[in-house]
Amino acid sequence: MNITVIIATKNRYHDLHKCLNSLLEQTRLPQKIVIVDASEPFHTLEEFETRCRKKKIELLQIKSKPGLTLQRNIGIEHASTEIVSFFDDDVILHKEYLQSIVEIFEADSGKRIGGVTGKILNQTDFHPLSILLRKIFLLPEPSKGEVKP
Repeated sequence: MNITVIIATKNRYHDLHKCLNSLLEQTRLPQKIVIVDASEPFHTLEEFETRCRKKKIELLQIKSKPGLTLQRNIGIEHASTEIVSFFDDDVILHKEYLQSIVEIFEADSGKRIGGVTGKILNQTDFHPLSILLRKIFLLPEPSKGEVKP
């Protein structure tokens, strides 16, 4: 199974570079990375174009207006694989993340799984104001990446 990774970004080149580095270190590489970029000014990712080419990954960077939904829809228009993964530009993936995703879909012989997510491990500190607002609006506490019912 092939994977397209879509990353929407805006003015966060340092985070995006860390995210792309983690993608290029995966045990199972994506076939395509689509970066939909609403940054001003717009910067090309020449360093990553060269590295992706060496690993036979197609890297596509598209200039866009801002808006997460708009940017993700633009990315989907350029996806051509069985699996499409969306990542925020500040995500750092575990080295076996994409391999694990592929294994889950390959093991689903009944084709009952429509989507898969993973645990967020790198978010450990929560702003006190965020916790206070959650309490005021009766929202659950941040849970270090665990999906709650």
